[in-house]
Amino acid sequence: MELQVSKNIPRIIWTVSDKSLFILYGFVNLLQIRYLGEVEFAKFTFLISTNAFIMTIGDSFALESIVQYKSKPNSIPKANLYSFVSFYAIIMISSILLGLFSAQFGKIFSIDSFSTIAIYIFGLSFLISYRYIGQKYMVREFKFNYVFYSDLVFFGLLTILSLYYIYFKHTLDFQIIANIYLFSAFVSSVSCFILTWKYLKFSRKGELTKKEFFKFGAPMTLNGFLSSIPRYLDIYLIKLFFPMETIGIYSSAKTLFRIFDEGSNAVYGFIYPSYVKYIGLKDYENVRKIIVKSSSFIFLIAVIVIIPMELGLSKWLINLFLSEKYVNAIPQFNLLVLAGLAFPMVVQSFVLIAAGNLKYIFKTLIISNIALVISLLCVGFTHIELLVPLGMVSFYFTTGLSYYLKLKQDYNYKFSDLFTSIPDSINFVKSIVRKP
Repeated sequence: MELQVSKNIPRIIWTVSDKSLFILYGFVNLLQIRYLGEVEFAKFTFLISTNAFIMTIGDSFALESIVQYKSKPNSIPKANLYSFVSFYAIIMISSILLGLFSAQFGKIFSIDSFSTIAIYIFGLSFLISYRYIGQKYMVREFKFNYVFYSDLVFFGLLTILSLYYIYFKHTLDFQIIANIYLFSAFVSSVSCFILTWKYLKFSRKGELTKKEFFKFGAPMTLNGFLSSIPRYLDIYLIKLFFPMETIGIYSSAKTLFRIFDEGSNAVYGFIYPSYVKYIGLKDYENVRKIIVKSSSFIFLIAVIVIIPMELGLSKWLINLFLSEKYVNAIPQFNLLVLAGLAFPMVVQSFVLIAAGNLKYIFKTLIISNIALVISLLCVGFTHIELLVPLGMVSFYFTTGLSYYLKLKQDYNYKFSDLFTSIPDSINFVKSIVRKP
């Protein structure tokens, strides 16, 4: 199986470096949580999650076309135009609707300050917008070093300003952290514009039609929407049953989980191009080899991470970075991290995308979200706070099981394939030890 790792070393280095920024900032985020307190952090979570949901919908519908039509030079300027117009239209409409109905949302979910949060969401959506646009151009042009630079600016400012207020001003609240986030987003967007302005070519001429643009964007939007529910919108359902303090504690557990999550996300960019290549060549033997290799190594990494967490590492991390108020985050994270066992199958969504199995993915995500909602409703009605992460766990395991059944059917994937990396890893370690 030719994965051409040697040819992609620079890309691998920049991608791993970029993901390291997410992981490192995750620890800074834990300090922010400590000094914000549960309620203020819950407000901040609603701001970031709601904005991320809006941007994901805009990204899925509009910005994916920036990458999609690279192979059609005559369509690029027109695709750029359609992408910009539709992206900012989505941001504008979503933000205005959220602002108009912010009082009603506040009453429904019992969030007193939701009108203030909605104002910040409106500002953040526009200030962070070009960060999303610019990074699409960077990915399209394989400028992964640019992605790293723009993220370094963003997370660097977030880190420096947060630590300044924590250690020199000895204060941190929702308004301060929200302003820090908006400023960092704006500067990062400016840096993205500086790095990508030369790719900004627009025209109403070209082969691309509106119908073709919408036909591509619609299924991507549905996928983005269904994938975003567990990531960003579950807190709204939880808030119907629990106070803001519970949202703050649960979100702190999700923050630790995201550190784990980003490590797995790094493999996406490596396996997807290989799937596209070999499926295009109808070389299904190599497709199966990639599935087996990637899933087994992700499973091994997941086990290596999860076992120490369950044996006490998570308790040590939470006690180190958070205050006693977050003691309930320990069992919540220990439950949430079990979802990592489903990641080896969840990441194989890209082989299904490459093979054109979008309908199967949509059906899976719909079923998984139903499982999430049912789980959270059960937890809500029984009012067992420690089981709040059960929704996320249900979502990931349902998704993983569904993808496993599809891989078993199409590529003769076996459950035992998850363990193939163990002897390979042992042999690799032995070869290192035996070297003089």
